[in-house]
Amino acid sequence: MTLPLVIDAHLLFLLHLLLLILPLFLYVLFYFDQPFKQHTIPEPLLIVALSVLLLITLFTPIEIHEGIRFDLRLVPMIIGFLFLGPKVGLILFLIYGFMRIVFFPYEHITLVTVPYILLYIFLWFVYPYFVKGSLKHKAFFITFIHVFYLFIFTANIRMLRPIDSLEFLTIADLAAMQLLFLLLVTYFLEKIKKNAQLRQDYIQLEKSKVLSEMASTVAHEVKNPLTTVQGFVQLLGNEKVDTNKKEWYVSIVLEELKRAEGIITDYLSLSKHTDEITSLLVKEEVNYAVEIMKPFAMRFGVNIITDINTDGKIEGNSQKLRQSLINIIKNGVEAMESRGGTLEVKAVNKGEKVIISITDEGPGMTRDQISQLGSFYSTKETGSGIGTMVTRSIIEQMKGTVNYESEKSKGTTVQLTLPLSGAETGSENE
Repeated sequence: MTLPLVIDAHLLFLLHLLLLILPLFLYVLFYFDQPFKQHTIPEPLLIVALSVLLLITLFTPIEIHEGIRFDLRLVPMIIGFLFLGPKVGLILFLIYGFMRIVFFPYEHITLVTVPYILLYIFLWFVYPYFVKGSLKHKAFFITFIHVFYLFIFTANIRMLRPIDSLEFLTIADLAAMQLLFLLLVTYFLEKIKKNAQLRQDYIQLEKSKVLSEMASTVAHEVKNPLTTVQGFVQLLGNEKVDTNKKEWYVSIVLEELKRAEGIITDYLSLSKHTDEITSLLVKEEVNYAVEIMKPFAMRFGVNIITDINTDGKIEGNSQKLRQSLINIIKNGVEAMESRGGTLEVKAVNKGEKVIISITDEGPGMTRDQISQLGSFYSTKETGSGIGTMVTRSIIEQMKGTVNYESEKSKGTTVQLTLPLSGAETGSENE
């Protein structure tokens, strides 16, 4: 039988230190970045990992005296018991006992069995208090458990033979390192658990924040069709409006109420909603949004003019594209609410893309203000910036871009660039 490798005590302990602490760093480095639900490592994998570490320490001991060895085997055994439960602890203790008896039959049987049986019983009693304790209390229990084991270990040796002062100092030195390492591993494990819990709390907080923002978004998006409905209902009350126009107004009111219902349904079923992607005629979508917003613009003395020079089609969701265009037009109109003016809507093909431009004659924005758009920022005192965020998100989902051009006192142009569907392209029309 080949004897285990025996090397310098302190160098060996440093080697064990690296081996035992390596899984913690690997966990934090690779595993902790996974979603929180995946943080629970399967128990069999943990048992295997601790068993491997136990065997490594067992087969690379420090020989204090002939037949008496000292190592860090206690670390995986105690940590496994206290952090994974008595069942895992029992498996590790049985593995250790089996390996000692099979590979070290020449050792004193009492050194193999008595200390560890007593330690297991002691851990069984301490375990319920340990799991409920704070980090400070757990450090106390770890120290108490280690002192208890060290007392049994030295008492067991003294029953076999006397211990000289050099051996005692060596045992004390190595025991101190062993305790230090137990405390270090306990500290790291507790910090990992605490950080995981903080991460879960943060995720819950973010979910609550998202729900709050979604509620604000729903209110904001529903307000647009309701504002349109209000404008057309007011027109319906005008006796001078002929019957044909009233029927058209009623159809628009019903269409906008349907859009409001769709927005609400969209957010209620957000987790399982899939957009219906169809081929959209740009001219129809732009003209629809313009006609919808004309009554709203009239209330602020704003005249909407169009210059639609495209017959191109794009792929997307009609309801959401209209929602985006209405958001932009509404913002442009509101920018001119104190002065009135003209809002121009243009659409033109450019290569394999279509460019939709909406230009107002409002007060304009600085570069700093433009850079903050899309991040819960609004130039309006009562605005939240949510409409701009929703618009950008919708256009980006359609593989398009949103650009802002503005100068103070010279108005703002919002430019939507979207890819034309299929091979349908047109020459550049400026």
